[in-house]
Amino acid sequence: MSDRDKSSLAKEESSPEHPFVSDFLSHLIRERRLSPHTAEGYRHDVGVLLELAQGTALQDLQIHQIRRFIARLHGRGLGGKSLGRMLSAWRGFFHYLARDHGFTRNPCSGVRPPSSGIDSSDIPSPTIITYFIADPRLPFIRYALEIVTMEQ
Repeated sequence: MSDRDKSSLAKEESSPEHPFVSDFLSHLIRERRLSPHTAEGYRHDVGVLLELAQGTALQDLQIHQIRRFIARLHGRGLGGKSLGRMLSAWRGFFHYLARDHGFTRNPCSGVRPPSSGIDSSDIPSPTIITYFIADPRLPFIRYALEIVTMEQ
């Protein structure tokens, strides 16, 4: 796909209500040389930001509003990794706005996504836990399990 095709794809898919989005997508495709698929992910994530902002001017967004947006999305079931990716896209968007459009701050700076939780593959099965707890010959394992459960 030529640069011209990529640019037109970015403009067609961008949010018509905000001209900065199409400029940002052009920047991603032309200058950062990201694939159209990656640019589509950025377009989606920035679209979510604009939807959550509900008409609030981008330069007026504050860090507490960004935190509220993340909390709202987390409440809808988005995981920590998805929210981290979204925050990264938002930070990149505001970085672009500061560089090319004179924005003075990035309200996403310092905002962290919620943790993703514990990987279930790290948790021993109930059968294994029962075996270790019930076996009187293994008191050190019982002690280790108590320490592990207290840390979580």
